[in-house]
Formats: sequence, C-alpha cells, structure tokens
Amino acid sequence: MSVIIMEGPDGCGKTNIGKRLAQELGWDYFKVDSEKRHWAEGKFKEALEFDQTYLVQFLEQVQCDVVIDRAYPSEFAYSAALKRDTNMEVLREVDRKFAALDAVIIILLRHDYSKVEDELVLRSDLSKIHHMYWAFYSETDCRVIVMHVDDFCDDIERQMPRLLDALTRMDQDEALDNVIIMPEPM
Repeated sequence: MSVIIMEGPDGCGKTNIGKRLAQELGWDYFKVDSEKRHWAEGKFKEALEFDQTYLVQFLEQVQCDVVIDRAYPSEFAYSAALKRDTNMEVLREVDRKFAALDAVIIILLRHDYSKVEDELVLRSDLSKIHHMYWAFYSETDCRVIVMHVDDFCDDIERQMPRLLDALTRMDQDEALDNVIIMPEPM
C-alpha cells in the first residue's frame, strides 16, 4: 500500500485524522486546495475530469507514499446525494487506476451530524451523503476501511492505534475481505 484516501462527509475529521495518520506512517499528506472554489463555481464534474485524472496519473508516475485528504469518492457520494450531474465513466476509470495502485480508502462516518457546522454543505444533506458513502464502498475496486469517528477526534491518541492496526491487517492478510468495518471505539 502506498496510497490512502481519507473520505467521508464534511465534519468527520478527514483533515485531522489524515494529517496525523501521515505523520504516524512517515508519509506525505496531500489535500486538493481547489475544493471550495469548485463548490462555489459548481464545477464538480470538471474537477473530477481534470483534478482526479491528473492526480492518479501523477501518482502512477512518482509512486510515493501519500495520504490524500478527499478525492474522487467524494464526487460519487456528493453527486448521488445532491442529485448533481457527474461523469460515472471517469469515476470508474479513476477508481480502477487507484485500485491498481493498491489504494486504501478510509471512509469516516458519524452517527450524529447534528453538531456539524459547514459553510458549504447543509446539515440536512449530510445524512444523505453518509448513505452514499455506504453505497460507494460496494462499488469500488479499492480496499476500504469504514470507521465510525464520533469520538475519534476527541481521543485521537487512544484511537490512532486501532486505525494503524486495521491498515496493518489489511496489508498483511490477503485472504481478508476488501472491506474492514471498524467496530465502535472501546
């Protein structure tokens, strides 16, 4: 494994957990900084077709170890939940290319979005987006870890070893299913 993609609805801690995970692994951390601009301009399909296609091609060439904060699975979940037009052909092609890179997608989900404040996404849409991430993991060719994070960010020191253990198990056990659903924190 050399690519990990942090995914999930807004307010799940992708940035905090992704940065910390990259630090723990000694990997690079990458976040597309044009996300808010694309949202404001409504250019999601164009962002997928250019940004994500370019990103996977770049990773194929440089072969570095990287934790990516949000990528193409967001377009799958958000476009389906919000009934936006997208390019499913490009989504499937980018997914196949990330799978060929042996990428692991970590989907962070909350049970409760009532306290999530976001400047771009309505709180009422977060549960729809949440459900579309569940749909995504059954569609992807990549390996997936689904993790409930209601308390994770508050207790990141104690919870990070659980995530690292799941990544290790996924990397070492070829017989393991392509999906690990992490139980609630202890």
